[in-house]
Amino acid sequence: MPDPTFTPTLRSALADHLPAPSSPEAQAQAGVRVAEWPDVACIVLRGRADDAAFLAASQAAAGISLPTQPGTFTTSASAAALWISPDEWWLLAPRLARDGMVAALRQATTGLHAQVADNSGSVACLQLAGAQHVSLLRHLSPYDFESLGIGRCVSTVFPRASVTVLRANHEGVLLLFRRSFADWVWRLIERNAKPYSLAVCAPHDLPAPGVAALRADR
Repeated sequence: MPDPTFTPTLRSALADHLPAPSSPEAQAQAGVRVAEWPDVACIVLRGRADDAAFLAASQAAAGISLPTQPGTFTTSASAAALWISPDEWWLLAPRLARDGMVAALRQATTGLHAQVADNSGSVACLQLAGAQHVSLLRHLSPYDFESLGIGRCVSTVFPRASVTVLRANHEGVLLLFRRSFADWVWRLIERNAKPYSLAVCAPHDLPAPGVAALRADR
């Protein structure tokens, strides 16, 4: 019989891997600062970018317009929508808003050529900031991150791991990757950031990017 006193606990992808936050002095001196965003929901939405009914229904249900230009994202007061491929978008939202958004999208797209899937449990999210965060990214991926402008995102490859990088401002980026690679990605960051000094932060210790509504500490 199930234990009636047992209460499930949601643990973030990096709860067992990230060390305690660095001291304020270490954070101030670090060239790279990192924080986990533990409560980000990721909803995968598929449909046709040339289907006006699909775009309108999705916007009405999620409260955000879907970007139609490759490698871009849009934001609203409570969500972000990333272009992933010509027929796929990722909707990022606070975890508490996930169930309502999934239900609204499924109802709004009923009868349309569309698919809605909750992928929240398999996605981890880290924010990188600091004067040397681009230098760190150069160690991790062959992509030219200097060319990644504000309002753009790209799917690239770190060693053995697929990562989506989103830039909302000049001060840092968000990294989205599979939860099963969380420990691996963290170890890559930890090792390659040694020349620049790495500090672990709470989300509110870092500059808030344009998608700050997704942070649990807002």
